[in-house]
Formats: sequence, structure tokens, C-alpha cells
Amino acid sequence: MRAAISILVVALTGVASAQAPEPYPPPQQPYPPPQQPYAAPPPAYQQPMQVQLTLDEQYLLERGYISDGQHIAGGAVALFFGMGIGHAIQGRWSEKGFIFTIGDLASTTVLMYGFFDQVIGCFEAACTESREDRNFRLMAVGLVGLLVFRTWETIDAFAAPAAHNRKLRALHYRLGMRPPGYALSPYLSRPQDGGSVAGLSLRF
Repeated sequence: MRAAISILVVALTGVASAQAPEPYPPPQQPYPPPQQPYAAPPPAYQQPMQVQLTLDEQYLLERGYISDGQHIAGGAVALFFGMGIGHAIQGRWSEKGFIFTIGDLASTTVLMYGFFDQVIGCFEAACTESREDRNFRLMAVGLVGLLVFRTWETIDAFAAPAAHNRKLRALHYRLGMRPPGYALSPYLSRPQDGGSVAGLSLRF
């Protein structure tokens, strides 16, 4: 009986040892954390462009644009009155207007001196031929000076503001500044009560 039990135990032990051990279950992987979206890297800091301005360019920025009203009014005053007043209206007296003020004053002074000396000399006994010639030359020089300065002043008052604004606009573009502008466009609308309304719109 003992021999049979021993044989049975030995057989069971051999069968158990012959079976392969079951593998351990794999460890459970933790759930991966939700991926956080990466924030976009901030744009690289750009150093402002350093521009070396000349004295003329600094004056352009300080002066600003010449408006259409100043342009037209200054040209008309320069044509009819002179004396650099038109340039003063345009804000350009210190730029070039003082030239016409001095020129008109000097020409007028020479003209009036010759005129009054001729008038007074003719009523005196000392009205000689040489004196008359000198007075006529003075009046001629003064009159020509007035015509030259008035013509130059009128042309400059009408032409220079446009060139000034073009230079300032180009400087604004070079500095990355947005120059002011305006746009004129037609429009057509239909009111609720019927009919149509047409016109021009100005955006600035």
C-alpha cells in the first residue's frame, strides 16, 4: 500500500514538473498623459531699423504734408501779392519764402527811389540829363527785379508743394510709416422708399 502511494506521489510530481510555468501577466502600462499642444514660439525680436536721417529729411518729417488748401491759396497769393506771403501760407517761408521777401523789397525800393528822384528832380533846376538817365536805369532795374522774383515765386509756390509731398511720402515708406492717403470712388444705393442715389465717396 505504501509502495502504491509513493509511486502515485512520484508520478504526480513528475507531471507537475513537466508542465511549463505560466508566464506572469505583463504589467499594466499607465495611460499616457494627454499631449499638451506646444505653444508657438514667440517670434524673434526684431531690432528696429536704424536710419540715419539728414537735416533735410528731419525737416520733412517735422514740416509734414502741405494740404491742397495751402497749396492753392499759397500759389494764388504768390501770384497777386508776392513778398513771400504765399510761401508763408504753405509753411515754407524759412525754406525759400524769405528769398522772395527780400527780393521784392529790394526791387521795390530801387524802383521807387528812381521814380521819386526823377519826379522831384524834374521840378528842380538840378534835373540834368545824367540824373534822368540814372533814375530811368534804376526804375528799369527795379521793374525787372519785380517781374523776375514774382515769376519765380509764383512757379515755386505752385510746383514745389507737390515735390515736397512726394519726398515726404517716399521717406515715410523708407521708414516703414504709413503715409496718409485718400480714395475717391463712386457709389450707388437704393433707399427703401424707392429710387436710387448715386454719388462719390471720399475715404481718408
